[in-house]
Amino acid sequence: MKKLSLIAAVLALFVAGVLRADDTLNLPVATQGGLVTGDIIYARDANHLGNISAVAVGQVLTSQGAGAKPAYSGTLPSALASPEKTDGTVFLPAYKACWSDSANLILVRLAANDWALGRTAAGAETYNIVCSLDLDLQRTTSGKGVKINSIDVVYHITTADLTSHTWGKVATVTYANNAANVVSAALDTPIQLNTTARANPYVQNVVIATPAYLPSAKLITINVEWQAVMQNTGVYRVYGIAVNFSRTDL
Repeated sequence: MKKLSLIAAVLALFVAGVLRADDTLNLPVATQGGLVTGDIIYARDANHLGNISAVAVGQVLTSQGAGAKPAYSGTLPSALASPEKTDGTVFLPAYKACWSDSANLILVRLAANDWALGRTAAGAETYNIVCSLDLDLQRTTSGKGVKINSIDVVYHITTADLTSHTWGKVATVTYANNAANVVSAALDTPIQLNTTARANPYVQNVVIATPAYLPSAKLITINVEWQAVMQNTGVYRVYGIAVNFSRTDL
């Protein structure tokens, strides 16, 4: 009984010395160089522990590979620093993102929840159409935000063929105080738009020749423009633009 009481007393003293008020353990560690606050203990080999000294604020501990001592780095690993997601897509309906230089191309309700910008021609009519590709995730830091890879143009020609349907380009427009607006060269690979009337809409893909994170500065917009020339009684509708993009959120 005395031995049990002695063992219990020793254990109580040990716990009292090791268990801290915040419920963490205060364990002594024997090292050759000693430890300071912030050091991290690691397995130096199968039988020994070592310590990694604390470094400046903002550094991250990164793996140096199997069997190697971890090390602090001021740069996040690429998988964490810039996790590019390549499956981004958003549909920009024409009634929100597209406009014409003619008031005749108007918002049309085709059916419940089915809307477009449309026109039934009363003669030979020409429409220049522009759609804004600006997205909420755009950033001014180079290599960050949204990288447009391609777009899909959704439109419909019915009743009569178009006289012509001419693709313009995807381009940026840069604005600056007391300076002329600067329109970039085409960012896309040009396509031939269809002119044939048919029962159902067209969806045409336009590839961005060299995808890049745009804009890379403030006061830049991204537009796509094309022209439709209609015959009398022809019907033309623009449903919108699908933007297919990659993004980095960090």
